[in-house]
Amino acid sequence: MSVRISYAAERAVQEEAEHQRSNVLGARARAKREVAVMKARTKAILNLLAVLPAEAEFQRESYWNYRYPTVTVPREALVKLRAAVGRLHVKGRDLKSVEDRLVTISLTAEKYPGIEFKYDRPLVEGASCKIVEQTSKYRTLVCSRE
Repeated sequence: MSVRISYAAERAVQEEAEHQRSNVLGARARAKREVAVMKARTKAILNLLAVLPAEAEFQRESYWNYRYPTVTVPREALVKLRAAVGRLHVKGRDLKSVEDRLVTISLTAEKYPGIEFKYDRPLVEGASCKIVEQTSKYRTLVCSRE
């Protein structure tokens, strides 16, 4: 009986070792892919910085992280930005200021995937977008201590 138990334990140890080895190999492969993506993105950012107009402002998520780079330009420099980076597509619109009726337009460029371009524009009367105030109504239970 002890032979069978030791055989089962030895087999379980071998299976666990193989499982851990597989995990390590998978982690190495994912890390290599991530490094390759980061190198390509860094190269694209360097190329982008070389062609951006002087009015453009380059921002990133943090000092050490290039994952979410953003380029902000004034609306007047949009023509220069298009000439520098090529075709732009609207990604989204966000309300920046209710008082000033400013909207931030987010764009993407075909040549620079993963980099977001933004500019602010005023919301004029008769535009397809409008500012809507939203409220929510909910109920909660409040009990007094007795």
